[in-house]
Formats: sequence, C-alpha cells, structure tokens
Amino acid sequence: MKANFYELSDRLVALRNRLADFEPGGVTLGGDQVRRLCSELKALGSLARQHETEISRHRWNEAGRADQAAAATVLAEAARPGSNLRLLAPLAAPFSDGRPPSRGRR
Repeated sequence: MKANFYELSDRLVALRNRLADFEPGGVTLGGDQVRRLCSELKALGSLARQHETEISRHRWNEAGRADQAAAATVLAEAARPGSNLRLLAPLAAPFSDGRPPSRGRR
C-alpha cells in the first residue's frame, strides 16, 4: 500500500473536529451537504478496506511462513538418524480408484 498510512485516522479526526463545532446546538444539513458527507464516508470506508486488505495479506503471509517453518522442522526431525518419526506415503484422493477422472465422468 503506497498511500499515507495515517490518512484514514487523519481524515476521521478532521471530520470529527468539523462536526464537534456543532455539538452544543446541533446542525441541519441540506441535500448537498449530506451528499458531500456521504461521499467522504464512502471514501473513508474504501480507505479502511484497503488497510484491512493489506493487514490481512501480511497476516496470511506470516501464517504461511510459520506453516513452512513447522513443516521444515518436522521434515528435519524425520530425516534425523535415529528419529522415531516416519513420513507416510500420500494416499490416492478420497473416494477415488486412483485413476485420473475421464472427461465424460461427472
């Protein structure tokens, strides 16, 4: 993500500050003002989704690296002389006779 990482919080604080001025007496918004507010909220929602996607990608990649490290540890133990750990041969696909499916079979 190349955007300013703090843009979302900065824009939310700015929006809150603009609305805080009206806290004592309330505010009435016209149609154009409501459209602008909705447009700003839509943009903030989009920016929040970008951040969520980026964080999710990092977490997913981190979990993948942890899985690879765990697999490497198991393989190293299985390869160690004197280890009682044995790897099993892969089985055919479940509910399969071991042959690849034919084109006409469903």
